[in-house]
Amino acid sequence: MGLFNPTFYEKYQGGLPKVKAPKDFKIKFKKDEMIINYTTFLARKVITFKPEQILEVSLNQQNFRSGGNAAVGAIVGGALTGGLGLIAGAAIGGKRQIENKLHFAVEYQGQNCNIILSPSKKTQKLFNELVDFASKAAPIQQQIQSKQTNLIEEQQNDTKECPFCAETIKAKAIVCKHCGRDLPS
Repeated sequence: MGLFNPTFYEKYQGGLPKVKAPKDFKIKFKKDEMIINYTTFLARKVITFKPEQILEVSLNQQNFRSGGNAAVGAIVGGALTGGLGLIAGAAIGGKRQIENKLHFAVEYQGQNCNIILSPSKKTQKLFNELVDFASKAAPIQQQIQSKQTNLIEEQQNDTKECPFCAETIKAKAIVCKHCGRDLPS
């Protein structure tokens, strides 16, 4: 993220519960939050996300041919050179265009939601901003994993294997809860 808080105006296509598409989203990034503003019939709504709520970000490319340009190319090519020019004009006029649909999965109201935004000129910049924003959660995830590892190690140190039935029991146990035998001290 740069020195300023970038803002994007994008067309929402769906993915959030109780938010009907299409909607115009204003997406603003601040230091530790992403704010989405949109309007409903009578009210302005705000949704705020923390970096750890961004689960996945992807950019799906779609190729298509421009039908309008192909028709113009066919007419011009046909008028200038006859039937063969019609085909060539359509092929040249209807060149491939690439659009990028932005998808990002978020944790919202206890659900995993896949938000889809329409392609725009700033889709790639928004994608980069989302990836940068989501990467801020990495240190938090590392802390969580470290705590989980410590808990597992503590649990392993707090247990032992029964010498008679080989089941895991508490280290302080004097009788095995699985086979019922008295354990040596």
